[in-house]
Amino acid sequence: MSDFETARQLLTMAGQDLHVITILAAAEHTPEEAFGFHTQQAVEKAFKAWLALLGRGHPVSTTCAPWFCCWRSAASRPRRCGILPN
Repeated sequence: MSDFETARQLLTMAGQDLHVITILAAAEHTPEEAFGFHTQQAVEKAFKAWLALLGRGHPVSTTCAPWFCCWRSAASRPRRCGILPN
């Protein structure tokens, strides 16, 4: 699967989480945990999509340290991917 296709699929899944967040926000009684979980999932999938567009793998981890290192590394060279303005 190409990096672009991976990013597209991840953004589609992130959109599904955002849809769930919208439903939960409109509900009368929403557990904070459910809202927080889907928010975290949407952000994580969008971040993975960005890394895929940069042609970088992403850590298979649920802890923050590997993600932060990966983000710092990718953020130091954002113009190489051609998706961010100069």
